[in-house]
Formats: sequence, structure tokens, C-alpha cells
Amino acid sequence: MIASGFGLMGVFGFAVLAGQIVGVIGLAKAGRTTEWWLMASGVACTLLGNVFSIAMMVGAISNLGGSSAFSGFNSVWMVFAGLSGLGSLLFAAGFAMHGMRALRISSRHSELEMLVKAQTEEIRRLTSEVR
Repeated sequence: MIASGFGLMGVFGFAVLAGQIVGVIGLAKAGRTTEWWLMASGVACTLLGNVFSIAMMVGAISNLGGSSAFSGFNSVWMVFAGLSGLGSLLFAAGFAMHGMRALRISSRHSELEMLVKAQTEEIRRLTSEVR
């Protein structure tokens, strides 16, 4: 039952995590801003949480035939699951901040393009008056 719960959700979860890792590595080349650090720490927490959860599952399955289960197994598993959730939250916050920064840059870029266009028209008008 434990292994079947991991099944498809685990495969898709690791695919999403791989995409996040590639994105964070790509953003590192643009500069390590606050947004990047949030996303990188989020990916690290999620990765650690997932790896430790899998290790706990393997430990539980291998100890299943034994007479005693892990002491505090459920609470430890919940901590690791919480670590994955915290990582997702950190990544989402960094991603939102990165999106807002990209929006501000795009808006400023549009403003500067309009300013250049207006200045070009003004220069054309002034040069035509001089002639």
C-alpha cells in the first residue's frame, strides 16, 4: 500500500522537480537574486523531503516482516512530507517574485521603446524644420 501510493504521483513529482532544478540552474546564470535563492532553497527542501520519504518507505518495507516497527515512524514521515511542502511553498514564492520582476522589466522596456520612438519623431521634426 505504501509503495502503490508513491506510484504515478511520485513519477510526476520527480518530473516536476527535475524541471524546477533545470529552471533554477538556468536562472543562476542570470544572477543569484533573492528570488533565485528562494527557488533554490525550495528545490533543495523538496528534493530532501522526497529522498528521505523514499528512504523511510524502503526502511518500512524492509522492516515490515520484523517484530517491531520504527518508533515514531509516522511523525518522522510527516516531518519529511512537511519539508517537501515547505520546499514547494518556497519555490512558489520565489517564482511569483521572479514573475513580478519580469513584468516590471517588460513594462519598463515598453516605456523606453515608446520614449525612443517619440525622441526619433522629435529629431525628424526638428531636422525637417532646419532644412
